[in-house]
Amino acid sequence: MTQLQPIKEGVSAGSVRALSDEEVVARVLAGDVAAFEQVMRRHNQRLFRIARSIVKNDADAEDVVQEAYIKAYLKLNQFSGKAKFVHWLTRITVNEAIQRKRQLITHAVRHSDTSYDEGADYMPSESASASVLPPERLAASAAMRRFMEAAIDDLPDEFRTVFVMRTIEQMTITETATCLGLPENTVKSRQFRATKKLQSVLDALHKEQLSESFSFDGERCDRIVAQTLSALHLLKAKG
Repeated sequence: MTQLQPIKEGVSAGSVRALSDEEVVARVLAGDVAAFEQVMRRHNQRLFRIARSIVKNDADAEDVVQEAYIKAYLKLNQFSGKAKFVHWLTRITVNEAIQRKRQLITHAVRHSDTSYDEGADYMPSESASASVLPPERLAASAAMRRFMEAAIDDLPDEFRTVFVMRTIEQMTITETATCLGLPENTVKSRQFRATKKLQSVLDALHKEQLSESFSFDGERCDRIVAQTLSALHLLKAKG
């Protein structure tokens, strides 16, 4: 196995900030390992989201991304440049995530008494706009985000990753097809079906919210009944 080269001193991450991925790769191959940090910071969110769409667990997704970076680094001299580096890196991440999921399923089967809970460690982060939004709007926003994340998690495996890549990460059909090794028509079909499934969930939520609008809770009911009975007693006393 290739050994990591010692990090060169005197080259800051900022100095490579404007470089393309391919230019950063060239610097890393020349011995500037520190430059690899820029690639990671540039693509961390995308790779995490894609990995999580497959393993459905935050901690495992982080492990997948880290392992993907290590494998990419060790195979960096195999990057031909025929495709974009980010697509090559995404493909490695997808393969690593699929392999991790298979391992988790196998482990769960062998240890059925402590079966793997895909969503057990998932704790959505709070909105970065917490200091701006009023508490009630922040709570509603966080609740809706958690609802949507749970709905996406419930999508069939073959739809979920396509939806995350196309709709959340805004990757093109061609990019998604390349990274997943799928025909473009399959990507289009899976995105359409995923969106349709999510829309049905949202429609059901909206109907439930409408049915609960202007809710007639127990306290209000008791108050009206008590006030009405009191008025009736007064009328009876007068009449």
